[in-house]
Amino acid sequence: MHATLLFPDTRLVEIHLRLVAYYGKPRERDSWDPLRQFIYSLLSSRTRTEITHGVVEQLEERFGSWENLRDAPVAEIEEAIGPITFPEQKAVHLKRALEQITERYGRLSLDFLKDYRTDKIRSWLERFDGVGSKTSAAVVNFSTLRRRALCVDSHHLRVTERLGFVAKGTDARETEDRLMEM
Repeated sequence: MHATLLFPDTRLVEIHLRLVAYYGKPRERDSWDPLRQFIYSLLSSRTRTEITHGVVEQLEERFGSWENLRDAPVAEIEEAIGPITFPEQKAVHLKRALEQITERYGRLSLDFLKDYRTDKIRSWLERFDGVGSKTSAAVVNFSTLRRRALCVDSHHLRVTERLGFVAKGTDARETEDRLMEM
């Protein structure tokens, strides 16, 4: 048994079943291509879901293509993503990431990642500024790549600590690893 686990692994299943019984089964979500999911996930940190969805839709309408977004001036990108938190930082990270994807792959797409192992995909994505384990997990899990990963944010950390699944102070990556083991 893992040293940080205070309850048997069946506790996670029990909690899941109780949540589904109370709230109902989550609705199915549309899977986006990996690039759209990457853009969404990069922008979504500390921003409400509906705001980020709206911003991504507006980016598509305003720029017409991800290549046009990549080639736009940072100031225009910052203005376009203004409703999200930290637009000045995220505009720079987004533009640079889109440029680097093109430089590394030869075109602006992440579809080639489907041929990689999950750990390699995540490592590849986490080399971009502003991309950590939560963003890479979102891309591999929620996009059409459909791989196993958990997006662990501060809320997940707090709940898993309180439930005794991980020790206080455990970071997001270690929490994800522990939950995946379970």
